[in-house]
Amino acid sequence: MELPSLPTDSFYKFFSISGLVGCIFCLSLGSKAVSDLASQGFDLELQVEKALIESRYLEENIDTLHSLHKKANEQMQNLESELPTLSSKRETDKALVRESMAQIKAGLNESKELHKKILATMKEQELKNAEIKVGRKRLADNERVTRLLINFMIFLSISLGLQSAWGFIMWYLKIQVPQDRILQNEVASLSTKKGNKSGASGAE
Repeated sequence: MELPSLPTDSFYKFFSISGLVGCIFCLSLGSKAVSDLASQGFDLELQVEKALIESRYLEENIDTLHSLHKKANEQMQNLESELPTLSSKRETDKALVRESMAQIKAGLNESKELHKKILATMKEQELKNAEIKVGRKRLADNERVTRLLINFMIFLSISLGLQSAWGFIMWYLKIQVPQDRILQNEVASLSTKKGNKSGASGAE
């Protein structure tokens, strides 16, 4: 009893097509991994730049606030030292000085509140900076994993490409070339038969 032969035509075509599809899939997956990693890097760099700008802005504000607070304290001390020197007859001047002192005190209180808000914002900024550091570590880990994935995808793409080429070559050599020869032999035999028939009819 003869066993049925395997459909080598479909087998070679399957090897060729599956290798080609797998190669394209691996290349697209590797390209997507590189694109995602680059996007993460750009986003993290943008966060870093924003954090640096915000930190500089907060530092400038806190320095300006310190200088204004220092000037206000100096003005307050000058007014307090001038107040006793004013005579009792110059009540108007004393009232003006007291009013100025009240305004300066109000400004000092506002500056203290603003100082507290700036300090709270700076603490939030420190937390953001810590998150950015963690994000950088994660990005470095993702970069290592992505490199391994890309190397694996390149190796797999080459393997699948060779598989596709092997399937195509085997299909061409084992299937297509013999079929072409059979077809050529059939054409030659048909032309020979036609020649014999034409020769026989001419002899008659």
